[in-house]
Amino acid sequence: MKRDSPDERAWYRRHVLSRTGKVTYGYTRFPSFRELSHATDRVDFMPVYTQIDRSLDYDLKRQPVWSSMTAETVPFEGEQYEFASFATTAWDTVGDYTRAKEKARHIAANRPGTTGDDRPTGCLRTIKQWRTLQRRIGHDGERRVRTDDSATLTELVAGHKEGLWSLPVLASKQPVTDKLTWLSSLGYGDFTRAQWEHMSKRDRRARVLKSADIDVIKCVVEDVLDAAGEAA
Repeated sequence: MKRDSPDERAWYRRHVLSRTGKVTYGYTRFPSFRELSHATDRVDFMPVYTQIDRSLDYDLKRQPVWSSMTAETVPFEGEQYEFASFATTAWDTVGDYTRAKEKARHIAANRPGTTGDDRPTGCLRTIKQWRTLQRRIGHDGERRVRTDDSATLTELVAGHKEGLWSLPVLASKQPVTDKLTWLSSLGYGDFTRAQWEHMSKRDRRARVLKSADIDVIKCVVEDVLDAAGEAA
């Protein structure tokens, strides 16, 4: 493809609009000086074809104004693609930015709700995907509602064991280690065997759920079930 040709621009637009994860692209490059002069692993000066995966998501240098978020539809080549549109504002603190960026990188690297060595990548394009990030960084509208990831998973498990909602993976006959791996893949931090055992005791579940924001956790459940459906 000729550089900056109509075909190249169409390829780029198609991948930006339809992406469900990172975009893979290749290019030809020449070795760097370091590669040419390496003491033990020197390479020849000749073109090398390279493929890389790149996230095309918004860089989050400014905070989304969550209440302004709307879905825009972009037509291209006979298809309609959803894009989230929103205003932005400055982050309140560097810590808030760092936390959001870390969560966004996790979503880009590993699609929420998927497990295994060959997990697909994810992205932030649609309203649903951005709402997933919003819940993970702990904002409901413009109000901070959660800062502790482990609390989210603990409340998720407690509610499941109490019958407030049902998560198929936790209800299955899979080994506990597989359930822990799945919980830790959701992007809310790691969930340990000790935490699982704690939630086997009714009095501890009651204490956890007494202080939980059930509406927020129900949104997390919705997110998890949606992700599981997409991964199936």
